[in-house]
Amino acid sequence: MLALGGCFALGHGNARADEGRSRLDLDLVFDAPPECPSREEVEAQLRARVPERWLSGADTRRFAIRIERESDGGYSGQLDVRVFGREPSLREIRAPACRAVSTSLVVILAIALDPDAEVEPDHGRETVVDRPVPPPVSSSSDGRGATTLRSPPVPPPTASWTWSSGGRASHLRMPAPAWGGRVFAEVTRSAPHASLAPSARLSWGWSDFSLQPERAGEALFRLRTARVEGCARVTLTSSVVVSPCAALEIGTLAVTTPELPRAGQAKTRWTAGAAIVRAGWSLLPWLAIEVETGLLVPFERTRFGLVDPARFVYRAPNVLFEGGLGVSLSARIE
Repeated sequence: MLALGGCFALGHGNARADEGRSRLDLDLVFDAPPECPSREEVEAQLRARVPERWLSGADTRRFAIRIERESDGGYSGQLDVRVFGREPSLREIRAPACRAVSTSLVVILAIALDPDAEVEPDHGRETVVDRPVPPPVSSSSDGRGATTLRSPPVPPPTASWTWSSGGRASHLRMPAPAWGGRVFAEVTRSAPHASLAPSARLSWGWSDFSLQPERAGEALFRLRTARVEGCARVTLTSSVVVSPCAALEIGTLAVTTPELPRAGQAKTRWTAGAAIVRAGWSLLPWLAIEVETGLLVPFERTRFGLVDPARFVYRAPNVLFEGGLGVSLSARIE
């Protein structure tokens, strides 16, 4: 008697779950906390709503009902319907009481089994349906007693948009080392199940460097640019993305000579094209670290020089190297 009592206590201490076929002739998995209605109650509700012929084993789909208790004290439940060779259909229900969730899932399951099922809701049921109900599977007979099931067409998934923004520290070889930063905003369009997604990025940044012309003191330079990039985001793994980009930037390159007796300054327009490769590593679904490298080709290479004393100061090289490290914050736009 003591051993039997101990087994009984253990059997009711955990959530109820059955991964095999149900006591009905139906492939049904049921998993719920102990305070929820039992599997026997769920099957009894299903028998009350669905004629016995729909529970005779002709339906080859696999059904799974899973209910969980949420942190706010309410309950959430899912009905997962799977057909071989098709995308699974998922329904979600939330309510303050577990019985309301359980009853609602039984009603949805009854509709999936029999379009003419009795679906009158229980008194006082409160449910929130998060996703549209998929059409029930229809059936037809070939005249010999065999039943053929026809699954409804699954609506194609739609593309999603992602908005990202962030900043990075940048290094530019002018060829003197230039240090600065850049802030950006980016939008990406992702097709379902695709590993390649187009994106567009707009950024603004600056870089500072200095030179020491002979007997002319220090010349301080600042490059300010706005940049537009077109990229192809390639998903390598669930957390790693690589983006080759083509870019165009426009801005100004300014210089001052504060150490000369007659300090002067000058400014010229800056335009350049760029080829960039960027790698992103997602730490969280909304947070990623980015590493970037690229080559810039100036379209205009203005010469800077001093008049008194007459000195050549600077002219941009044909090709500049750029690197950077930063963070990106993102949010999906449905």
